[in-house]
Amino acid sequence: YPQIKVQMMVTNRRVDIINEGFDLALRVRSSLDDDPNLVIRQFDKIEQHLFASQAYLNEFGELKTPEQLSEHRILSIAEEHTEQFLVLQNEEQHSKKIRVSPTVLGSDLSMIAQLAASNCGVALLPDNVVQKYIDGGELVRVLPNWKVAHGIFHMVYPSRRGLLPAVR
Repeated sequence: YPQIKVQMMVTNRRVDIINEGFDLALRVRSSLDDDPNLVIRQFDKIEQHLFASQAYLNEFGELKTPEQLSEHRILSIAEEHTEQFLVLQNEEQHSKKIRVSPTVLGSDLSMIAQLAASNCGVALLPDNVVQKYIDGGELVRVLPNWKVAHGIFHMVYPSRRGLLPAVR
């Protein structure tokens, strides 16, 4: 389709696709939108875990319990607040809500992964984003028996009526 031009905006902010004039949005969220004005197409589930470099852990200490996260440098993609909560769940389905105060906040997953691989702290990241760092030995899983709720990779767009042919 050589006549189609794509303009992308990459952000972790939840955009209002109708009022902000977007044709569609690709999202990863723990729950799907319930807006009746949007059509949702679900693609896949994304697993997220905590990662850090072994050098960082050697310097600042291995984490044995989720509560120890509050004592570590946290790298976060949530850019709205400097105080955040991580809700972790173990294999027995027990949950713990841990308050953290991130050292670095940013909206780019690749940047946060690179910072974690560069010994800057602990980051909650999607497995698919960090796979090359794991394969290269630059990142290891932290608290491997704990995880967060999976993200749902999905697309949302306004009602099918009025959908541009290029979007279709």
